[in-house]
Amino acid sequence: MMALRKNSLRHVETVLQEDCNAAKVPCMLTFEPPLVSAMQLSCDADIIAVLLGAGADVKAADMRGQTPLMVLAELSCWEEAPEDIF
Repeated sequence: MMALRKNSLRHVETVLQEDCNAAKVPCMLTFEPPLVSAMQLSCDADIIAVLLGAGADVKAADMRGQTPLMVLAELSCWEEAPEDIF
């Protein structure tokens, strides 16, 4: 999780080398799948690609039932919303 918070490809790769299941197993602190966390933290595309390459499950949902795609869609919606919408 720390590697994702740092948005550091090097740190993510190190974690995956030390634990080959790190991309597949939910975080012990947040119980969120790594790919969901990466989306929520707006990690770079190369980090997402590394997680996918390491077997991250694109269908794994967090405790609220949100999948990585749902998180991405939600973030994209807010980024594109006009400022005067509120």
